[in-house]
Parts: sequence; C-alpha cells; structure tokens
Amino acid sequence: MSSHPDVELLHKTLDRMLYWIAAADNKVPPILAIDTTMLGILAAIAPKPRDWGPETVALAVVVLLLLSSSLFFLFCASFPRTDGPKGSLVFFGGITDRKESVFISDISSVSILDYCNDLATQCYRNAEIAGLKYRYVRLAMTTLLLAIVPWMLAVYLLYSVGAARYLS
Repeated sequence: MSSHPDVELLHKTLDRMLYWIAAADNKVPPILAIDTTMLGILAAIAPKPRDWGPETVALAVVVLLLLSSSLFFLFCASFPRTDGPKGSLVFFGGITDRKESVFISDISSVSILDYCNDLATQCYRNAEIAGLKYRYVRLAMTTLLLAIVPWMLAVYLLYSVGAARYLS
C-alpha cells in the first residue's frame, strides 16, 4: 500500500507536519532558559521589600507579568495534544483504542481510499497542532522581548538599591 502515489504523498506531508511540531517544540527550551534566568537574576539581587521605591515596584511588576506570561505561553506550546481522529489506523490513540488483534485485522483489510482519508485527516490535525504551537511560541517570544527593557531598568534599580544599602 505504501507504494501507492497518494499514500506516499500523504506520508511525506505527515512527516512534514511532524517536523514542524518538533521544530516548534525545539524553540521552547531556549526561551524557557532566558525567562528563568531573567527571573532568577531579579530574585538574586532583590533587596528587602522596605528598600524598594515605587518605580522599582512598578518595573518589577511589569517584568514579572511579562515573564510569567511568556512562561505560560511556553507551557501552552509544550502541552501535549493527544486528541486525534477517532478510529484512526494512523493516530496512536486510534490504534491503542483497539485490541492488537483488531488493529492487525483492520490495518490488513483497509482500502487505499480509506487509508488515504485517514492519513489526510491526520495531516490536517497535525497542521492544526503545529499552528497552535507556533502561535504560543510567538506569544512567548513577544512577551519575552517586551520584558527586556523593563527588566534591564529593574535590574539597575534593584542593584542600585542593594549596593547603596551595603555601602551605607
């Protein structure tokens, strides 16, 4: 069956969709590392709350909201999406919903047209997943980029407050 031109085309399309999903997943760790590093630096240099001024509090809140949003979007991008076509002979959920013997019987007797439809449905579902993941990665990157300038100002202010405290 895999030598049928439609099946080959759909297998290649499905492989591309799976590649795009993996590519989106690979963008998460570096953004996560930057987000957590920025938060860690803020936590490490933060003086006692009584030493904070209103501008420092405002900047810190903005930075925390932006970086927390970035982390939330990363979580959304990473969250497994395991819903797929019901009764599929291609999707792992559809396969494991059957007993092994039933799957073997079903896959052995499926027509090329039904298999192509199943593959096409799976391609479409994976395209939806890839699109969703990339939207969340883009939002995570956007909120991270928006946090950079306020973060630098907050680091400067927090460090200045902390340094002044130790020098006095």
